[in-house]
Amino acid sequence: MVSISAGDNRSYSEVFGDLITPPYRYNPTRHNYEIVDNVTPGEGYFVLTNSALATFRWNGNPVLVKEYHLNPGWNLIGSIHKREFNWTECEIDPPDGIVSSFYTYNPTSRRYVETNYGNYGKAYWVFALEPTT
Repeated sequence: MVSISAGDNRSYSEVFGDLITPPYRYNPTRHNYEIVDNVTPGEGYFVLTNSALATFRWNGNPVLVKEYHLNPGWNLIGSIHKREFNWTECEIDPPDGIVSSFYTYNPTSRRYVETNYGNYGKAYWVFALEPTT
């Protein structure tokens, strides 16, 4: 699960190069996965590559602040920060609008793991109890 943190909407092939399949995003309104042609900073995506350790490069103006609009249920979001950060540093409205745990995928163990920290270029699952920003 990956995200980008700079630039505008751009073709996924510009960012990810050759993938086995196009990237997917999760649509929390329809509760399904959708293939995307373009990727957007701060959004989370699933990508499938030929390599266990793929490197992606993008350029553009960094996104310094991202406001997420979370729907009730699971949401897939991306990190825009260039440093590790604790999710408790994020402003959440309403404060009890989400379950406090965030999850990311560990490709080595092939499992989802709970984390309190966000990292550059990664995507995370978060569960919202109600519409939340």
